[in-house]
This record gives sequence, C-alpha cells and structure tokens, in this order.
Amino acid sequence: MGIRFYTQFRKEEHPAVISACVVGVPDEKVGERIKAFAVLKEDVKGVSAYDLLKWCRERLASYKVPQHIEFRDMLPKSKVGKLRCELRAEERKRFEKAE
Repeated sequence: MGIRFYTQFRKEEHPAVISACVVGVPDEKVGERIKAFAVLKEDVKGVSAYDLLKWCRERLASYKVPQHIEFRDMLPKSKVGKLRCELRAEERKRFEKAE
C-alpha cells in the first residue's frame, strides 16, 4: 500500500480537514495497517482523532477505515503540490526502532 490521498475526506468535505492522506504502516499481526495523516483548518477546535474515526466508520467500508489518525501542521509536498512519499518511510523507521 503506497501513499494515497484520503479521498473520502475530500469527497465528503469533512468540515474540519484541509488535506489528508493515508499510508500503510508495518504491523506484526497483519503485515500492514492503515494510518491517516490529517491537517485541520486553523480555526477548528475540539476535533479529535476519535471524531474523525467515527466519521470514517459512518461513511467508509470497514477495511478502508484507518486504525490511527495523526494530526500534522502540514503534509510534505513537492514544488508542484503533489504529496511526497516521506511519511511512509518515516513510519517504517519508527517501526524498526520499536523492534
């Protein structure tokens, strides 16, 4: 699983999210799990990962719902605005350090 834009946030227009993406992160039990990275609008307060997961469960098939959501101030993008693959590599390094 590579980096993919979290299309449901964009299609459904979650009111708190500016941009988001998902990556597959290593998992000892199932191989990979879904982790979402989300950037919230500056004026939004009180939105938690639980709120976004609940929102996803109401709109997505169960296998598309991320197991984790991490909030970021920004997502790494190229000069032309495309999402870069740094998040997946970052998560793999984090997993390797934990072992």
